[in-house]
Amino acid sequence: MQDDAERLRTAVAYFQSDNHLETLAICRSLFQGPIDVAAAAYQLAGLTLNATDRLDEASTQLRRSILIQPTGRAARINLAVVEQRRGRIEYLERQYQLILFVDPACADAWHGLSSRSQAAGEID
Repeated sequence: MQDDAERLRTAVAYFQSDNHLETLAICRSLFQGPIDVAAAAYQLAGLTLNATDRLDEASTQLRRSILIQPTGRAARINLAVVEQRRGRIEYLERQYQLILFVDPACADAWHGLSSRSQAAGEID
């Protein structure tokens, strides 16, 4: 029988092969696991739901990952991407600002903020 970490790796492999149903099924089985595994499972579920254009559900799963691991950068960055797709620009900016508060050197957050400002015509 696979342990939780191995099951999570299997879910990632399913995600990479676009097998979204299997990915979500495994993620759901890991939501009650150890904190690090549960946070990763919620994040992977969010990514999977984003890939299938289920943006409201993706946002919910990514927020759950953040609740479990508030300092996790990847979940916040992924949530910012989902919020951008949902047209929630203020929330997108807030996620990047929170990342930069914790890690001022996070290139992904700086890139996200500058891309958003550039798209809005605020910078050249």
